[in-house]
Amino acid sequence: THEETMTGDFYLKPAEKEGDGDGDEKENSMDSKGKKKKLNNVWESKSPPRVKLQLRYSFSRLGEMASHWNPEPAPPVPDPKFEIDLLYKNLKILLINIGPIINFFYAIYMVLLWDDPYYSAWITFCFVVTCFHPWALAVFIQGWLIYYTLTKYVAYAWKHAHTNEIEAKLPESRISSAALSEPPPEE
Repeated sequence: THEETMTGDFYLKPAEKEGDGDGDEKENSMDSKGKKKKLNNVWESKSPPRVKLQLRYSFSRLGEMASHWNPEPAPPVPDPKFEIDLLYKNLKILLINIGPIINFFYAIYMVLLWDDPYYSAWITFCFVVTCFHPWALAVFIQGWLIYYTLTKYVAYAWKHAHTNEIEAKLPESRISSAALSEPPPEE
């Protein structure tokens, strides 16, 4: 913890009073002999009165670091004007992006129904093993990623390897839509 001291001078100025219109009044006080004496007004002196304040505080490096985690709030921004086109655009983005989330919960629902017993048993086995050995979660996730990557690669490779064979087996009129769109040659 570090301690620091800050010192500051503050010059005072008279507060504007709403007077009763009596003009300049000097405060009176009683001296030790019981006589009234007039006090000098501090505002009539050549230099204005001054207050010297001293602030002593302590701070720690950890506290200073943590203060950066809570930044000052941004100034308020007025709400944009309502536009129906923007609403439809944002709704379309939401509906496109919510699909995988819905599919995930649907897959969980199908596991709970035991729609595919082998798949449901495999998921249940992975869950139980992960409960007893938490390190196994990383192994299962990596195994699933390898399986997913290989499945997609095999599907991609098969599609591109067999595309020419499939097109060769089709009749001439069904080879491509580009061939259909061309006008027949004139004889």
